Amino acid sequence: MKINFPEIYSSSEIIRYQFRANHIYILMSGLINLVSGIYIRPDYKHWRKIISDISASALMLSPVILVIAFFVEPIKASAMRPVTFIGIILMLIGVLMMFVVKFRFKN
Repeated sequence: MKINFPEIYSSSEIIRYQFRANHIYILMSGLINLVSGIYIRPDYKHWRKIISDISASALMLSPVILVIAFFVEPIKASAMRPVTFIGIILMLIGVLMMFVVKFRFKN
């Protein structure tokens, strides 16, 4: 970034702040993936195993999408950032599904 990007964002504060925001999103997805390792267990059975696998897949896919968004979206300097939105939604879905898996139903 130090070599190539200063020319891109030196003329626009919007682009500069979008790059910074995307850095934070990538960091957040990495931290959520790190913490999710505590909650996802390989010994789940039946529906918990399926939801756990979907959750883990969504959480592992989100940083990939956010890195793609980092290189594609800020250069346009647009408020509409659909790739970033998809990455954030995948994180939300993954985290919510982890809570569903950990929730204990009273029988």
